[in-house]
Amino acid sequence: METNYLSKTEALLFASGDGLTAEELQSYLAVEERELEVILQSLQSKLAEDQDTALMLCQVGEQYLLTIKPELRQDLVELSNSTQSAKLSPASYEVLATVLYNQPVTRAQVELVRGVNSDGIMTRLLERGLLEECGVLEQPGRPALFRVTDKFMLEMGLSSAKDLVPLELLMYENIRALEEGEA
Repeated sequence: METNYLSKTEALLFASGDGLTAEELQSYLAVEERELEVILQSLQSKLAEDQDTALMLCQVGEQYLLTIKPELRQDLVELSNSTQSAKLSPASYEVLATVLYNQPVTRAQVELVRGVNSDGIMTRLLERGLLEECGVLEQPGRPALFRVTDKFMLEMGLSSAKDLVPLELLMYENIRALEEGEA
């Protein structure tokens, strides 16, 4: 393995900030899929073994990105707290969980699951970059659809919503069935 590819890959991921897909990395590096897999595995091993680096290679969804090793995250809590405007409320976590389990989801669906108005909380989560619009529902009024962002997934240490254990009371379909007397 040419070390130059490891350095180039690390530089690309560092500069991108939000991460790159395998296809983007292949294009930038001009390598085939199998060769990229070897490069990413080598970079991941190199960073994991290096006790003098704070970085690790992480995959979130389709994106590869550099992030801080978990054992060092606690050291950044004070810095993070001083730069963040406010901690998330229990209601915010409830909205995020509802969106995560049902995405893509409309505001009305979130409110149905929670049983209360969620407009203000969803607006704040959108502003903080933890939720994002991802389309519209093809129904009258064309309500916006929402999902959690990769930033949220990274902060929670999740690579995919598929990794979660189903929680029946957070699932929109189950709430709908209860309302209609099907359950």
